[in-house]
Amino acid sequence: MKILSGLSWQTAVPAADNLHSLFIKQFDSKKGPLLMALVCSAAADKRPVSAPVDREQMVNIGGYFCEEMRAWFEDNYLGIILKTRSMDFIKNKLLKEQRRINKELGLRALSFALLISFRKEFITMQQGEAQLYSLKRRLKDMGADGRLKSASGHLRPGMGFLLCSESFTNGISEQQMFGALRVEDLRDEQLINKRLAGIVEYATSATKRQAAKQSVAQADRAAIYICIKR
Repeated sequence: MKILSGLSWQTAVPAADNLHSLFIKQFDSKKGPLLMALVCSAAADKRPVSAPVDREQMVNIGGYFCEEMRAWFEDNYLGIILKTRSMDFIKNKLLKEQRRINKELGLRALSFALLISFRKEFITMQQGEAQLYSLKRRLKDMGADGRLKSASGHLRPGMGFLLCSESFTNGISEQQMFGALRVEDLRDEQLINKRLAGIVEYATSATKRQAAKQSVAQADRAAIYICIKR
């Protein structure tokens, strides 16, 4: 079994920082690969408890959360590989770190989609506006109603996971997106990146056509796609 991945990160405002942050890292071990992927879109309601925030603050909030989770993963990956007996161990560690960062930032909730896989198992966590799709035979939205949701299961060839900002799917149908990301058609990571870029190009053009008829703003887009091959 082989894990392939790709990412896309497009900013709508020229010379501005993307509102979304992303991170993907994989460590190989004798027990199998350990992978973590994260797409973060600042606060779910775009405000800390105290007051509204502007675009720059939103970038900093999302970026800080993503950087803290990256640092946690890189600092603890060896312990995870050596100590993990079940995926619940990893899930509990993730939840503890997520709550710590939330408390430190004083936020009601962060908007993020996260996947971590080890050996032949996976855990997903999703909260707020960030999207998390499972692509097996069809697109399955794993839920985004503001509450923290998690799922777990076994990795199998033919599975795919799309972690993305809500804006990534604007302007394209699920059928079109599924057709572009069919695991059977993706032979390498270069092709995954090309397909993700194609989705962004198509969706951006569709949004521009719609904007010509009504007021529709272009949005930053961010996505990570992970697929399981034989």
